[in-house]
Amino acid sequence: MFKLLGGDLVGMTSVPEVVLAREKEMCYANISMVTNFAAGISPTKLTHQEVLDVMAENAENLRKIAMRAISIIDPDRGCLCQDALEKLNKE
Repeated sequence: MFKLLGGDLVGMTSVPEVVLAREKEMCYANISMVTNFAAGISPTKLTHQEVLDVMAENAENLRKIAMRAISIIDPDRGCLCQDALEKLNKE
């Protein structure tokens, strides 16, 4: 179904985290890694070890992305997240 809608990937939800971050007026970003084909797409049965192997292969890329993101964050950027609820309540 998702392919028919133009999707390339289906990920696990991060909705609870987004909602909680907003309630705490925290900035939030998500990084996702593709670890396996969905059920029925792979020609062979997926094993847990295969998922672990791909995660291990991606670990260095994830570390690089996270460290780069942290290094460029400007704590004085004045983003809207800090006052999200106040601005919402005024509308």
